[in-house]
Amino acid sequence: MRKRVWHVVIGALLILGLAPWQAFAALSPRVTWEYTDQGTKTYIGFLTLTPEGRILATRNGFQDPAVIEINEEGETVWEYGPIQANSAIPLANGNILIADSGAPGYPNEPRIMEINHEGQLLWSHAFTGRGNSPRLALPLPGNRYLVVLPDRVVELDRSGTVHWQHSGLYYPVWAERLANGNTLIVDRGFYGGQVLEVDRRGQIVWTYGDYGSPEGSGDLYRPVWATRLADGSTVISDRGKAQLLKVHNGETEVLEEWKEVLAALPVADRWVALPDLSTKQVYLSLTLTGGRSVIWQAEPSIKTFLGEEPYKFGTPVILMEGVLYGGARELLNLVGAEVAWQGETKELEIFYEGEKSVVTVDSTRGIVGGRPVNLAPPKIHGGTTLLPLEFVRDYFGLDYSWDEERRILRLEP
Repeated sequence: MRKRVWHVVIGALLILGLAPWQAFAALSPRVTWEYTDQGTKTYIGFLTLTPEGRILATRNGFQDPAVIEINEEGETVWEYGPIQANSAIPLANGNILIADSGAPGYPNEPRIMEINHEGQLLWSHAFTGRGNSPRLALPLPGNRYLVVLPDRVVELDRSGTVHWQHSGLYYPVWAERLANGNTLIVDRGFYGGQVLEVDRRGQIVWTYGDYGSPEGSGDLYRPVWATRLADGSTVISDRGKAQLLKVHNGETEVLEEWKEVLAALPVADRWVALPDLSTKQVYLSLTLTGGRSVIWQAEPSIKTFLGEEPYKFGTPVILMEGVLYGGARELLNLVGAEVAWQGETKELEIFYEGEKSVVTVDSTRGIVGGRPVNLAPPKIHGGTTLLPLEFVRDYFGLDYSWDEERRILRLEP
């Protein structure tokens, strides 16, 4: 696994064990590393980063539930448990703030708690009843805490005194205190979801989304995270739609999508999708159908333009081994060529301007208009035959420009 600098927005809800993604050939080329839990009775809950760039995560399930700290090499360097924690946040003093669900075992009560790296419990506040299990606890100035509960968000101090709250929520999963003193809340609901900004009086001053329907036809479909940027825009990660959205002045922009990443391997459960706004990576917490729980780091998608207009391929253009690839049929149709697929030989036949050309999957040799040529080998990914863009450019006239730093592709057929 290549070395990298960890820059993740605090509150990243992900988790568990690093392994080279190259070991799993079916992964999307956008997945630059994979962390996998070797057990089949745990799942990935919450993840954030320590100031040292390590992963602080919650490991949930039947096998050894714990809060764990993982270094970049994937080694567990610290562990606290057994505990079914819903979140774990590193504090400025080096300690850890945990939202404990209260199950299983002692002390059988939901609580928020502060511990040190020696495992000593320094402070805790218990909630009455399992129905008040905290989902998230974040520190606020003055030894106060912003806590997400099953139906409300509260601000309380160490004595348990509530200084502010907003209730009547359906399924809140995230909250953060804004610079203006208001609170941004993600209420996932049961189908759609809503992001709302609430002032100190408990009044809703801004919302986006609705609570939708089982078909997921609303603006949101199970959002999991949101933040407010300095320009006043709100960035929302939507797990169900597999999108990162930016909402500003009544306009919604799709900053990132990862649907094709999820399609690479069969996924049983999507837990969280969290962006790294500094690198534009997206971290996906998933359980695959075989029971394996993973975190995937997905690099940014390639933004494609046809001339000056945004253009969306059915099969997005991807970068593999330094080569740009796109769906063969879609690329060739842009220049008026037709294709035929020969499954037994894995040959792609191309008909263009009265001539027939043939290329073969995983072969660097092809025939164009009766002449032998060399090319980056065509690939099959996700059931689609992919061709290198430079091959389509050199022999069929699909001109393009590629800005690798900004990951922008401009096509000029």
